[in-house]
Amino acid sequence: MTRGRTAAVSIGGEVLAGGNDESQSTAAGLVLILKPAATQWSLGIKAGARRQDGDTGAYAGIELGYSF
Repeated sequence: MTRGRTAAVSIGGEVLAGGNDESQSTAAGLVLILKPAATQWSLGIKAGARRQDGDTGAYAGIELGYSF
């Protein structure tokens, strides 16, 4: 979930949980989305902490999006 700070910048958080009979994981982090007004492309940058099967570590990612 993000909230627009300006027309081109949104900031928010993410919470993820998943698993099956063999593995369980959860993650929580922050997301920054940049979307210049003159384009349909967006760039998402995220980072946070992930816990899987008793181990905790950091994660980071970049997402490229296109609005149509």
